[in-house]
Amino acid sequence: MPVSRPNIKAHTLGGVQFWGDVAYFRGWHIQRNVFSGHHRLLDANDIRHAWGTREECDVKLKQIRVEEKLPLMSGSAVILLHGLGRSDKSVSKLKRHFEKAGYYAIAMNYPSMRASVQENAEYLHQVIESLEGIDKVHLVGFSMGGIVTRQCLAEHTEPRLGRVVFIGSPNQGAELATLLKDWWAFKTIVGPAGQDLATAPHGLAPKLPAPSCEFGIIAGCRGADGGYNPLIPGDDDGMVSLESTRLPGASDFITVHALHVALLHTPSVFAATQHFLENGHFQQDRDPEPIPLEAPEGPPEKEEAP
Repeated sequence: MPVSRPNIKAHTLGGVQFWGDVAYFRGWHIQRNVFSGHHRLLDANDIRHAWGTREECDVKLKQIRVEEKLPLMSGSAVILLHGLGRSDKSVSKLKRHFEKAGYYAIAMNYPSMRASVQENAEYLHQVIESLEGIDKVHLVGFSMGGIVTRQCLAEHTEPRLGRVVFIGSPNQGAELATLLKDWWAFKTIVGPAGQDLATAPHGLAPKLPAPSCEFGIIAGCRGADGGYNPLIPGDDDGMVSLESTRLPGASDFITVHALHVALLHTPSVFAATQHFLENGHFQQDRDPEPIPLEAPEGPPEKEEAP
């Protein structure tokens, strides 16, 4: 059935914190409103072509695919997840880097300040499922995007999953989130995800399992014990402590002298991310620095009597 709802093609008026992507095809994406639950179909320039139910948007997208003779996607895709309070525009430089490298680079939007990490992980899962024709899906999570990635992989088995890179992600929780978690303004502005990002025992991030696939970690730092932020213990990138980014099981770990947001504007970070996705380590002329899995707790095994 054709979509019957009236629609005026126009640029969206922003509101990225109210919408999350649930499907993607060659720059077209279907989004769901976190409050009303209705959907809209946007093109690569964020112009709306349909709105209403998910089914209506699916029908319209199929119609466009036929009219414009768009072939199926193929090859490998890289999904880029932004951080707390950001949008797909914040990872635009990284997206262009992967597009030039021949990947389907998807800068995914999710309502980071209006939904919990668990809810945002479901948006990611739906986008992965929608990638018809793609053979392999790599994931790159910046800051909170890495925690959303871990939550998604903890709940779903993704058969086409390739490798994962975390950039500046507070894998053990963010000390700043713990410091501010009970402040009413922080709760109001940041929403439930702010509580999820706290350190143990309050937050979700430290409780999530490490991905079962190969994953690597890029951490920002100052290269000095004091770091950039006096409110964060040890070295840090101004927002996340160096120690918090570490996650046992990582195949490789590197540091970059940069502030948190600057990690998304640093060419060496782009090159290292691509190299890891293709080779399982960050740099050709450097030995990997894996983070070993922690030994399980418990009493030592008794030796059998001769």
